[in-house]
Amino acid sequence: MTTLHRRPGIASAATLSGIVLTLGLAHAVAPEWSRAAGLDVWNAGSARAALAAEQSRGADLDELNANVEAQIRGSEGVARRLGAGRLTLAAAADELLALNADRPGWEDGLTFAYPDAPTPRHRAARYALAKLSRTDAAAWAASAARLEAEYRALPG
Repeated sequence: MTTLHRRPGIASAATLSGIVLTLGLAHAVAPEWSRAAGLDVWNAGSARAALAAEQSRGADLDELNANVEAQIRGSEGVARRLGAGRLTLAAAADELLALNADRPGWEDGLTFAYPDAPTPRHRAARYALAKLSRTDAAAWAASAARLEAEYRALPG
């Protein structure tokens, strides 16, 4: 009976060669698939750079989100003061315009939401009224007539 001698070095080298050959063939036949599957290990440097850029973008988006959330909370505070009678509609509109001046898409959103409002100040006033009606329905009900009269008298 013949005995087979184990040759782990040859088996390992053959296995490694087979894997490399398979990866190379996969890249040649389907480069997009091999890239999507992460099999293009020779591009690790550019993949690391892309990851770093995405992580940086994620941090920027987190900061932007925090700013937008702070602006929303500030806008709700303006609406509460408006409902409590501590702020006129004109002052609320001016404060909202200043508070949200750098908020991405805010003015475009107001233009879309309130197309009949003639000026940015009028759109901000409509936004204040809508925010008040959503955040404090009782205050809105008690002051709706007065605030609508203030809106009609609001200068541009």
